[in-house]
Parts: sequence; C-alpha cells; structure tokens
Amino acid sequence: MLDLPELRVLLASYLDKSQLAAAAAVSKSWNESFTPVLYSKITWPWNNKNSSNNSNNSNNNNATATNLSTTDYDTLRKYANHVRAIRINEDILSLPLDAFSRLEILVVRVSNSNDETWLRLANLIDQNRGLVEVIVLGLVMIPAEFLSHILDHPSLRKLDFTHCKFDRISTELLLDACSHLEKLKLIMTKLPRLDSLERWEQFTGMRKLSFILRNELPPQLQLEWVKKCPELRFLLWGRDDGGSDEALPVSEICKVFAHDCRFVQELRLLGWTSITDQDIGRIMDCIDRLTCIAIPSSKFGPRSFDSCTRYFSALTFIDLRHCPNFTSLMAQQILSSCPLLTEFAGTFLEARDILGISGDGGEEEGEREGEGEDEDEVVVIVEKEEEEEEEEEDEETGAWQTSTAVTNGLVVTATTTTTTPATSHPPPQSWVCLNIRSLSIFICGLSGKPRAWQLRVFQQLARLEKLDYLSIGSDNTAGVKPDDGVGGLDLRLDSGLDKLKSLKRLESFRFFGLRPDMEEKEVYWMLSAWPKLKVVGGEVHSLGSRRKHIGLTLLGHIPGIIYAWYIVYKNRDDPNIQRRHGHTYTAVPQQPNYQTTAPAPVQ
Repeated sequence: MLDLPELRVLLASYLDKSQLAAAAAVSKSWNESFTPVLYSKITWPWNNKNSSNNSNNSNNNNATATNLSTTDYDTLRKYANHVRAIRINEDILSLPLDAFSRLEILVVRVSNSNDETWLRLANLIDQNRGLVEVIVLGLVMIPAEFLSHILDHPSLRKLDFTHCKFDRISTELLLDACSHLEKLKLIMTKLPRLDSLERWEQFTGMRKLSFILRNELPPQLQLEWVKKCPELRFLLWGRDDGGSDEALPVSEICKVFAHDCRFVQELRLLGWTSITDQDIGRIMDCIDRLTCIAIPSSKFGPRSFDSCTRYFSALTFIDLRHCPNFTSLMAQQILSSCPLLTEFAGTFLEARDILGISGDGGEEEGEREGEGEDEDEVVVIVEKEEEEEEEEEDEETGAWQTSTAVTNGLVVTATTTTTTPATSHPPPQSWVCLNIRSLSIFICGLSGKPRAWQLRVFQQLARLEKLDYLSIGSDNTAGVKPDDGVGGLDLRLDSGLDKLKSLKRLESFRFFGLRPDMEEKEVYWMLSAWPKLKVVGGEVHSLGSRRKHIGLTLLGHIPGIIYAWYIVYKNRDDPNIQRRHGHTYTAVPQQPNYQTTAPAPVQ
C-alpha cells in the first residue's frame, strides 16, 4: 500500500525528522516522497560542529533528531528547492542564499548588521516571489532600503519585528506596507514619535495586529493605527515598562470597537495595570463576540466578569493569571459554563468550589468527623454519576450534558446513604469544558480537609482527558497569594494521584511551589501512566538531596525529558518548549526554530 506516492506523502505528515530521514533512505521512490518534507523547514547554521556533539542534542531539545553538520553545505544547496521555511541565526553571509527560490516563510536573527547583510536579505526576498511571511529578530535598526523591498513584494502578507528599532522614514514605509498586510507584529519594538497618521487611509486587509512597543508613540496614535483596520479580528495591545507612561484611552477604545473595528474576536490587553475593573467591563461591552480574552495581571473583577458571561458559549481561550479580583467562584463558573474552552489560565481555584461544597467551617469540621464508613459509599456514588454522564456526551461539541433528573436523583441518594446532614457529600458538579487541552491555575483550599476532598478533586481533573498541559502550582498566583503552596494538592499516590491515569495525552505537568515530597514510586507511575510526558516542572521534594536524586531519575528514564524551571528556560530557542511547556501564555509570541536531518544514502 505504501507503494502509492499519495499515501507516503500523507504518512510523512505524521513522522518526526529522524523518522523522515530513515524513510528517505529506504529506496529511491521513498527518497523522492520523504526528502521534500524532510527539508521543508530548516535552521541555519546547524548546531553541531562535529559528530561528537550529537549526544548533546537530546538534552538541548532544539531538534527532534540529529542535526546536519556544517560539512553538509553542499547537501543544503542540493535540497534548497524543497525548503519552504527557513530560520537564519546570525550567520547570514555563510548561507547560499541564491539557492533558495521557493521560500514561503523567512525568519532571520540579526545582531551585527551591516549594509551587505541587509542587501543579501533584500535580494533573498526579491528572488522568492511566493514569500508570505517575514520575521526579523534582533536589537537592530531596520533600514529603509530593506523595507522598500518588502513594500514592493507581491505576495508578502505577514510581518513580524521583535526587539527592532525604526527611524521616522522606515516607520512611514512600514505604515505604507500595512495597506496590503494581513498580519503585523511589533513586539518590544521601538518606534519614533509621529505627528499624526492622517496620511494613511484604511488598512482593509489587516486581520491580526500585535503591539508591545518600546517607544515614544503615544497610546492615542497607537489606537489610531488600530482604528484604520476595519476588518481586524485579533488585537494584542501591550504596554512595556520602557514605553509611554500615558494611560489607556478607554472611552476612545470603546468607540473604536463599537464603530470602527466591529469584528474583533480575540482581545489581549497586556501590561495596562492602571485600567480598572469598570473600564475592562466597558470595553468588553462594546465587542459583539469574543472567543479569546487575555488580560493577565489586571484588575479584572466582578464588573468585567458580568460582561464576560455573555461570551461563554463562544470562548476558547482565557488568560486571567495574577488578577487579585478574579475569584475562585468566577474561575469555577468559567470551567463549568464554556463548552468550547480549550485553554484556560487563572489565578487560583478553591477545592470547595470544584466540589460544589458550600457552608462555613462548622460544616467542614463535620465532614472531618464523619470520615470513615460513609466515605466509600460517597465515592461509589460519584463514580455512578460519571457513568450516567458518559451516556449523554454531545457528539458534536464533546460537551457533557447531564440531565437535571439524574443529578437530583444522585443528590438524594448521597444524602440518604449518610447518617447525618453534617456528613453528606454532594456529588461533584459537572465540568462542561471537557475539550480543554491546557489548564493553568493554583488548586488550593485543601489544608486540613479530609482525604475524600483530595480524591474528589483528582476525580474531577481526571475527567479532562484531552489535557496536554497542566499547571496546578502556586506560581500561577504570583503577586496575588503567598507563593508557598499551602493548601495545594498532595501529589502522591497515597493521596489519589493515580486517579489521573486517564490523562494519557499529558505532555507537561507543572506544580511549582507545592513541594509534594514525591518518591521514586510517584516518578515511575507518571512515566508509565503518561506516555507522552516531556516536561516535569516543580520541586518534587522539600529536601534538596532527595529532590536532586528524584530529578535524576526523571532525566535518566526519558531521553530529552525536561525537569525543573532552569532547564525549561535554557531551551528558549525551541518554540514548542516555550509555548507549551515554559511560559505558557507569554506576552511575547515565540518564533519558529526549524531543524532538519540529512537522509541516509539511498540503497
């Protein structure tokens, strides 16, 4: 069946670089099918200078397979016609740029720029008429001559400048280019002060706009730039500490969203700490439909939450980390009311709210006294409720629909099988967003609570079977709650960790601040239960010697696994590590890092 070229091309999309290289070496026909995919994305220069460095690649995690050595320069030129995306790290002048003619994405990091560097990059852009996206990284001044080549390019639709600087002429050329751009990112970029933007008409093609500026351009002119994009769908607007001190013009923003940019669906406001809860609510009230809300480290609170509720049916992404007014009940209501939610980052979530338990300390004490015989009966009832819900899963959305009759019946059963009202355990409330793939929030409120609470919280987490990223440590509450992990989950098998065996897709597990005093048995269990696990972040034990020993156990049993924060950060050149396993919702969008592997000689 694999003799059919069409099936081989389909298979190639599921293989990593090392597997593609092996497949390309099987035969001549396989080489013809797999080599174009193998070389479709590359990075220059390749990391290892000789074969002795190959053993370090798995620890660096910068590539999924052995990199090409620098002796394969001729190989690169031979396969350059297959390259669609390239990332050039510094060494621009040593790359055979004239060999590339079919590029679609160009990522270049520039530090010590000179006229020859920019001339060669300009020529590279000119000779690749199908180029769609250009990303420039580096603390460099962008010359006007380079931008003029971008301005004249027929197919270029996406521009990204990170940590770059512009003078007045190059800024004006950038604004000229906006007339045919669909996407523009200016991240930590310095622009000069302009008198006005009246010279430019509307940028009707612009769909995605991202600003985090280190500049003299006031927020009022930044908003004027936004206003000129009537078809805008995505807006990331951040304030950098090195930028303007002016406050966000809330009234003007409301007018822009109500009249000029009426189609915005993804809103990310970053670093505007002066904006009030009332103002956030006013802004959201002016937007018809939101699928993404990211306003971390803000005063998001009751007023904003009220405005947010009307978007619950459409929300897929929420980031409200480090928001002191964002309560546990608000977080729980989101998790139980947003059927399309796939990524959620909050501040903290009390176990009481996860389990739907209300009352004061007296009720809690009653539950502690009532532990024992009744606990097993309650756990069985919880399992029964989950079985009932499985029969009513919505086939289209994956959301869980639990009938009122079933839920009420279970409540009656739970209260009648216990001896007193003080020992009753209401069933856990349903989590509707079972499509969620990334959850980042401090689960707390378990200090001094009965063991049944731990088990039931683990049972609720176990229902999120699509999770590939889970962060439940107190680092999610930085600046809001003490970073000591008090009241967090006890991540030991004896406390119910094994309930999470259903999370087969989990790739990253973070618990910074908890210090759960894990032992080797917990480590071996995680490695066995979560076959895709790549990152473990947190202090597995309170004692330094035990922490080091158990960390080495993790590192020794999965080649390339990342353990502890400092190792995660060291791999900052890998966008997958950054995006999914490091700073989950970083304000600065990460850039691609491509690697490739040379195919073995065809037999």
